[in-house]
Amino acid sequence: MVSRKPAPKAQETRLAHTLGVAHEEAFSKAEANRAAEYAKLCNDLEAITKTFESMELQAPVAYWRTRRCSIGRLSIWTLAVLIIFSLLSVTLYTYFMKGPPLILPTDSTAVPYAALFAPAPSRYS
Repeated sequence: MVSRKPAPKAQETRLAHTLGVAHEEAFSKAEANRAAEYAKLCNDLEAITKTFESMELQAPVAYWRTRRCSIGRLSIWTLAVLIIFSLLSVTLYTYFMKGPPLILPTDSTAVPYAALFAPAPSRYS
């Protein structure tokens, strides 16, 4: 059996310090690499987000520009039809309701009431 001789305290301390320094260097190098990769990914994500937002807003803007033109034309035609219908309605109302009656005679003595209210001839008699 080989017996190991315990290392002196100073040598253990120096060895622990060397391992600690190596670990710190590796950790700081890995941390710097991680920070650089994270910054690169953040910049890429920001660029993608800006591109997406610009593309995202282009389609609705184009759609609503087209709709605005078609709705504008439709509203002009609708307004024109509404104005024509209103004028025609007012004209016909004043002609038939406010004007002189066109069907009845103006002289009430010449109205043949017997002929107006006579029963209709029957087909079976």
